[in-house]
Amino acid sequence: MKRICAWAVCLAVLLTSLAGCFPEDPATTIDPSLLSATPTVGESSAPALHYSVSERDSDPSYETVAGTLSFSDNGVSVSGSGVSVTKTTATITAEGTYLVSGNCPDGAIVVNAPKDQKIQLVLNGLSLSSQAGAPLQIQQADKVFLTLAEGSHNTLADAGASADTDGVIFSKESLSINGSGMLTVRGNHKHGIVVKDELVITDGNLTVHAASTGIDGKDCVKITGGNITVNAGKNGIRSSGTDVGYIWISGGTIAMDSAADGLEAASVLLLDGGTCTIRTGGGSGRKIPGANVSGAKGLKSDGHIIVRGGTIAMDTADDAIHAGGNVYLHGGVLSVSSGDDGIHADALLEISGSVTHIAKSFEGLEATDVRITGGITTVVSTDDGMNAAGGKDTARNGGIPSSSFSGGDARIEITGGYLLLDASGDGIDANGTIEISGGTVLISGPTNQGNGTIDYDGSASITGGVLIACGPSGSTQNMSDGTQGSARVTIPTQSAGTTIALCGADGQAIVTFTAKKAFNNVVISAPGMAVGETYTLVSCKAKNTDENGFARDIPVTVIDTLAQIEMTSLIQGHQHGRP
Repeated sequence: MKRICAWAVCLAVLLTSLAGCFPEDPATTIDPSLLSATPTVGESSAPALHYSVSERDSDPSYETVAGTLSFSDNGVSVSGSGVSVTKTTATITAEGTYLVSGNCPDGAIVVNAPKDQKIQLVLNGLSLSSQAGAPLQIQQADKVFLTLAEGSHNTLADAGASADTDGVIFSKESLSINGSGMLTVRGNHKHGIVVKDELVITDGNLTVHAASTGIDGKDCVKITGGNITVNAGKNGIRSSGTDVGYIWISGGTIAMDSAADGLEAASVLLLDGGTCTIRTGGGSGRKIPGANVSGAKGLKSDGHIIVRGGTIAMDTADDAIHAGGNVYLHGGVLSVSSGDDGIHADALLEISGSVTHIAKSFEGLEATDVRITGGITTVVSTDDGMNAAGGKDTARNGGIPSSSFSGGDARIEITGGYLLLDASGDGIDANGTIEISGGTVLISGPTNQGNGTIDYDGSASITGGVLIACGPSGSTQNMSDGTQGSARVTIPTQSAGTTIALCGADGQAIVTFTAKKAFNNVVISAPGMAVGETYTLVSCKAKNTDENGFARDIPVTVIDTLAQIEMTSLIQGHQHGRP
């Protein structure tokens, strides 16, 4: 995980260094209804998605105190009004602020107030366990604010197998957690925190250990701040509502280790900020013979996933990002190590402004339609670097990743950005068409002749941008048409780490690139390549390149001349260089 986080820093520096190299991204193509303050999901009567929190959600202060509760082994000492006590269970029945402290091995707080009343619980040194049910139960109220008093250490836990509860904190109403204190939740029996309405976390040092799901907000989970640690036997943080079921994160720090999915939303998962470190299913390197680790994804949504900000590091046994609808990467820094796909969308994958490094994957980028308009994306994959195809991802079989994608209507469209693919399968594979009109596309691999750097079933056009693909000669395809020159040439085998350059008549390098794998074939296209011109492909030494050996219009020191490329047509057929 240290390596993953280090990549996030390196990529952020790379993004800064490359700023200004690309044209401005076009306007977002995210469905506006997903980002509106009042869109609906599902039926027209469904509750709205609200990507905001109230001022009171974030405010831990209070002016007056309705009651004070102090727990002990034998009972609850109460001052003030609005509280009834039965043995070691305190039931709050009226609106107000209640200060809670003490230690009890078998006690509970129950909120059962009128539906129009708000309750604030201030935990200030509370250690409370329950042998039978949830130590904090919210049966009815308008809303409950759980405030962690400054400097306080608080613990809520259940008794394990003997407990009859879905969660240590169980709420039928909206719940907000704020304040700067500490709270540890131990769900020994099942879940940690379960809220059947809206769950908001704006501050606090929150640690959740759960035998099943760590945090579950049925209608939504909103996180704008705080330090949150989750260790879960199943999902880390989930919003499972059938009508809404969304997660919005705009701040805070989240560290998560879950056996199943990390962040899972039923409709929309939106990341606007914060720092997330997620490990699922034991991580990408876990070996479980015969195990089915599908369901150990990092970011998952049955609908859409949108990343507009934040820093996210993931080490996942299954897909790092998986959406039943669309994935939009419009910002943020993502570092990924996946035991299956890096990013999978059943429909559209759009990348326009993120810095994304996929250090390990089966297939790197996979969707029916892949659209790249900006950002920096690097991929290392044991199969295809980028795959556009129709269909749904197949669950793992015996721990072996696989895909059932097929069909000829899929499309890859690249109009901008910086894309580096290091693939052991096809570099770019489209069960349909490829369209490149801008950006920089650099491909290394595969090394076996059964795959190619570029593979498509329909057509592949190029009208702008830079394309350099270094791999085997066996199955690689050149572009099929376009308005910018593109050539494919077979050369003597070059070792991994060789820097190549396409030089014009003046000897100046038009483009350079350092291949990550051995290769004997190059597909190359760059602005200015014209019919009737002859270009020289060389191995070389070059200064002033980026960390991938890429640069444009620079002088180079030639080591060896690999091929003369005569552009007798705009899409130059397969040529052979020096034997």
